[in-house]
Amino acid sequence: MIYKYLTKEGIEEKYNFRKSLINPLKITGIIGGGVIALLGIGVENLGEVLIGGGVGGFSYVFGSSLNRINEKRKEKDIKNLENKSLSA
Repeated sequence: MIYKYLTKEGIEEKYNFRKSLINPLKITGIIGGGVIALLGIGVENLGEVLIGGGVGGFSYVFGSSLNRINEKRKEKDIKNLENKSLSA
């Protein structure tokens, strides 16, 4: 099982699976934050609008940064794999 991730296809599969978990989290947070903000529209519920917008904004930024880290790690692992195969 662990040997599956020692090939380029295995590495890509691992990081694509992580990406498939990150993107729905990001989208769910954005939609949830937007819904909270829309439901809280009104002068007396300004806090709810701000919290909803904050949740949606935080979710987008957090998901985007996780996605960026995931892509960098994927490139680094593939590069290390290529360097090991060239030196062997």
